[in-house]
Amino acid sequence: MAKKNWERIFINALAETSNVKAACELAGVSQSLVYKTRREKAEFARQWYAALAEGYDNVEMELLSRLREGRLEDFDEDGNKRKFDIGTAFRA
Repeated sequence: MAKKNWERIFINALAETSNVKAACELAGVSQSLVYKTRREKAEFARQWYAALAEGYDNVEMELLSRLREGRLEDFDEDGNKRKFDIGTAFRA
């Protein structure tokens, strides 16, 4: 069920994740609804593209930070070491 302020929730989540599917799940809406809204509402479309740009900037800064610090591994919630694939992240 769509949350009352789903558009704001979606845009904020999109800026954080750069992931439409994840942002839809957080906002409680379908992907078809957000794409339809983007086609029909110019201001929503503008916010969408601004959120994506912000999200991509965040990804870029995270990657640069990892490269500068040599932080190429992470640990999952169980404490297992996991390699961070910088090449794949740059291509995404």
